[in-house]
Amino acid sequence: MISSLRARMTGLRTRRGALGTMDTLLSITAGALFLIGSITIFNKAMSKTAERTIANQATLIVQSVRTFYQNQASYGDATAWASASTNPAAMSTFNMTPVLINSKQLLNEMNNGTTLRNAFGGQWVVNGMLDAFALTATNVPAESCSAILATLNTSDLRHMRVVSNGGQDACLEGAPNACPATPSAITDACVAGAAGGVTSIRLVYR
Repeated sequence: MISSLRARMTGLRTRRGALGTMDTLLSITAGALFLIGSITIFNKAMSKTAERTIANQATLIVQSVRTFYQNQASYGDATAWASASTNPAAMSTFNMTPVLINSKQLLNEMNNGTTLRNAFGGQWVVNGMLDAFALTATNVPAESCSAILATLNTSDLRHMRVVSNGGQDACLEGAPNACPATPSAITDACVAGAAGGVTSIRLVYR
């Protein structure tokens, strides 16, 4: 009987040990899932904040350009936007970015010395033409592209384009897909322009 009792006690201890190990594993798994969920929620919140910030940056740049160049004959270059829109290389003839940096009209957080930093760690490049100016933002996450363009989809746009990965217009003044862009046109342009998870977007204003 004593040996039988010992065997039973040993069996109970073994089962308790197994249950303890399972409880520990379940606790670790639950903790890991909670941590992953928390990180996902945090990343989404940070992404939404960056989307709002980059849209605000674009608005500030537009206001600064218009203030700085008011009553001027051009936005710094003799190239008409109509020709630049069909020849994108002509659009980048005059780089307005250093002018804006030196004007001190933009937020300090955007000033990266000789370039303008956007909310996603990429750059803002601003180019002037005769009758329009273009803002280009690089390193925009593909999943944020549509939300940003939808926020900036205003009636004073002449051209909205995702320029990465071959590029696609969301809207173009004088074309069937005139500005402001439709939601589906914005989505299609962002999907077409995604390259390695990021996009570059261009906005042209009068």
